[in-house]
Amino acid sequence: RVGVQLGADPPSLPVELPVQTPVAKKVADFSLTLPSGVSQQEHFRSVVYTMNIASNSIWSRTQKGYGNWIIVDTGFANLIESLPNTLFERAPRPPSVQGVHFVGTLAGQYRVYKDLHLDKLPGASAVGNMLMGFKGQEFFEAGYVWAPYQLLYTTPSTTLADFLTQRGMASRYATKVVNSDMYVRVNLTA
Repeated sequence: RVGVQLGADPPSLPVELPVQTPVAKKVADFSLTLPSGVSQQEHFRSVVYTMNIASNSIWSRTQKGYGNWIIVDTGFANLIESLPNTLFERAPRPPSVQGVHFVGTLAGQYRVYKDLHLDKLPGASAVGNMLMGFKGQEFFEAGYVWAPYQLLYTTPSTTLADFLTQRGMASRYATKVVNSDMYVRVNLTA
């Protein structure tokens, strides 16, 4: 049931992998430049309109569902985390964080995750980036397949001359983008 596995929350492997794969089409830009006569808070609130454009783009291209999760880099996270509590509900912060992690819910409909490496994808903005996707519950709603063959295997222990024992660990799996229309990008501009 790959569709269910893709629905797992980060930091599980199936959600991390689409971030590392440049399959998402850019559908919009959001400018940080303030329009005249508009406060910064009001301008930042309008990012939800851009999110809705991205979400509707997924639905219009797939007709399977709307975007329901986003992964942002630190640049885009600065904007989202500046929104008022009525728009962005923050998740409790763990004492230690590594990799992709859940930071909250935007506008009551988008689960927001943060990833430090999103800005390293081809075509990424130096200011900020967002990847939106649709998380379905069925196999036919999968956009990306992560197929583990051996989740974890180890080599035999080896003891060196200085009595230091070492053991290698690895995993084997295959990955495949099966429907790139399930993912879209939004870039921040200055």
